[in-house]
Amino acid sequence: MRNAFVIYTKDSGQRKCKRAREVVTTTRHRLGAAGAFVNGTLSKRNVADVHKWVTAPRWMMDLRLHNVKHMLDPSLPILIPNKAFGMSFNDVQQREQHEQFLVSVAIRTLARPFGQALLHFRTRHGFSDNDLDPAMGMRQICLNGRVHPGRNQVDYPLNESFPTHKTAMDWANFYNALARGLSFCGGFPQRLFSNGPPENELPSTVRAGLILAAGLVGNVRNVMNLYDIHVLLTQNNRHLVIALLVGCAAAYRGTSEVHIYKIIATHLPFLLQPTLCEFRIDLVVQTAALISLGLLFCETTNHTVSSQLLNQMSLEVPCESDQSSDRYAFVLAAGFAIGLINLGKGKEISDTEIPISSSPSLKDRLIKLLKGGERRMAYLNYDHVQCPCMRVNNVVGPRMGGTHDNGGQSGQSAPRHVDHSGIGQPSSSHVRELPTLNIHLTSPSAAIALGLIYLRTGDSWISDTLAIVDTFYEIDQIRPDMLMVRTLSRCLVDFDEIKCTQEWIETQIPKIIRKYAKHFLEIKSKEEMWWAEFIDMNTVAKAYFYCYAGALFALALRFASKWDIKALRLIQHFYGMTQIDNPKSATSSDGHSMADFAIQAGKNCINACINVSALCMALVMAGSGDLQTTRLLRKIRNTFHKIGEAPISRDTSVHSLHVSTNMALGLLYLGHGRLCISNSNLAIASLVISLFPLFPHSIIDNRFYFQSIRFLWVLAVSPASRCEMVNDGLETGNTFAQQTVDCPRCGNITVNKCL
Repeated sequence: MRNAFVIYTKDSGQRKCKRAREVVTTTRHRLGAAGAFVNGTLSKRNVADVHKWVTAPRWMMDLRLHNVKHMLDPSLPILIPNKAFGMSFNDVQQREQHEQFLVSVAIRTLARPFGQALLHFRTRHGFSDNDLDPAMGMRQICLNGRVHPGRNQVDYPLNESFPTHKTAMDWANFYNALARGLSFCGGFPQRLFSNGPPENELPSTVRAGLILAAGLVGNVRNVMNLYDIHVLLTQNNRHLVIALLVGCAAAYRGTSEVHIYKIIATHLPFLLQPTLCEFRIDLVVQTAALISLGLLFCETTNHTVSSQLLNQMSLEVPCESDQSSDRYAFVLAAGFAIGLINLGKGKEISDTEIPISSSPSLKDRLIKLLKGGERRMAYLNYDHVQCPCMRVNNVVGPRMGGTHDNGGQSGQSAPRHVDHSGIGQPSSSHVRELPTLNIHLTSPSAAIALGLIYLRTGDSWISDTLAIVDTFYEIDQIRPDMLMVRTLSRCLVDFDEIKCTQEWIETQIPKIIRKYAKHFLEIKSKEEMWWAEFIDMNTVAKAYFYCYAGALFALALRFASKWDIKALRLIQHFYGMTQIDNPKSATSSDGHSMADFAIQAGKNCINACINVSALCMALVMAGSGDLQTTRLLRKIRNTFHKIGEAPISRDTSVHSLHVSTNMALGLLYLGHGRLCISNSNLAIASLVISLFPLFPHSIIDNRFYFQSIRFLWVLAVSPASRCEMVNDGLETGNTFAQQTVDCPRCGNITVNKCL
């Protein structure tokens, strides 16, 4: 079905639309009858009717929702194009070509749960303990294909030479189960949280995803006790531990509950008491524990926890056994946690600080991490002893774990660990630590932490600190993608001052960058570009696009779910600027076009800007199901998938493209069009974390960004923030009124009644 959104394109489409209208019409009369609601509570005989309202399509005149479901369903077999290979190809060679195609598009299938969770959020009836289905309706991810017209099945090639396949499937099943769990309105069965018979036992990854979903929606708080949590933690499964840490912290967010804190602290070495045992905790689990710490102490302004997290950001390598390449996601998670703990409390913290203190303030330490300097100015030493196996605050001695005389040897012959860090720590055997900070590691997390701490405060001093200096020398010192993060953070500080105009966006770009970008687009001949020998156009183009993308991201957060046409047009205009192959952008044969300017920025920069523009469009139109935006997102989704080009499996930008576009499609049809985005501080912070413009290379890549926190958007969804009357626009002409009812099985659910 090539033209998917033409009304009544096929007989099957007519039957689906007709059946949907019949269901809604029949249910409307039943709910309107007397006795459907008893004091705002559903009677038992009307529970099924209400859930027909929840699952019934809001758009009854076309198939837009049906097509988006098909695009985001990972359980459907992959359609393999039946190409004419010629007489020289035999059956074996054709099968090899088909298997190669399956390998190339598997990345697309594995990224679908990220958008499926948004699309089906709270749209299914909850499960109870009496349900006999042990898998809770779970459908497995399908990587196999079918060749038309005979629909012959082609199995996905499993090669033992690729050990990452099992790891990739584990993470994919985890995210698929998480998406399935978020689709329930409530009613998770008790057997999910306790050990049952082996025949009813779910796979660990599937169980972990469902537990995390229950935690994000708050059900863990009512059905799990400390004993169940302890039993699950002792299974020593990575996915279960991550699900329990993040899920429990999300359910108890902002409470500082001491028992949950103890569970989290056991997975963070710097919070443990001195011990002679050497703990080897996976760095991915530690990253999840940091996010959990931020959720548990959300908006509590806990200075002790914030200071300890800042110390971890200041270290190059916290433990001798950790790899420095996996450090980026850990430090970024620490920045998110600090921002959550002090969310929007920047001015209150500054007002309560002692004017004259022996130790630097939280703000000063973050600025030092942002702009660089001596490590000792950001690290606060508490002068307490920890175990020798931990490098945090370790006293420099002759030998770790040994005596001062080193077993009778002379002090001259004993090897000594030289302190290069400047904070009294021995040198690392992996990374040479200098007394100065590595701003490429600490700057992004410090910037986003400052933006969240001073969210909506309008603090001019912090805003000027985050601003990009208007000189080429200073811009060259900043990593290009860091310009987008700093622009976003600065806009978060002045969040209420964001304006939906082109002039406001231009003011977020340094003046010198705008100047040379304008010169580049206005020149008519090469002689007029004499300054190109002194100005690096690659730097100018990257700075322009990254700053533009950061400003648009903040604009989308400001107008999330507002369905603002002006904001949508600005984002679509930016997407048009990134189209390198767009013939309409050419000005003349001698002059430069915007496509030429985009080429100067490079492929990685343009791909990142396309991902951001897709998310921004969906964020502004969240829950609207806009057809024009849907078509545009589908175009972006299929941009890099052209048969005959380089192998997709080797392109590191494909996974990021599909994660962003799938999440954008899910946002556009959030909860089947029945939910929207809140504008509270916690909602903004959760959207910044879950939609953070940093995209890993594959589903197993958690080195730079911990992909499990892509689902924290759950904290930003609020059906009550929508006005009572929802107009579906001119496309369908339907008007809906919202009503919240108390379902005995799923709790409070929102029902949209067609008027």
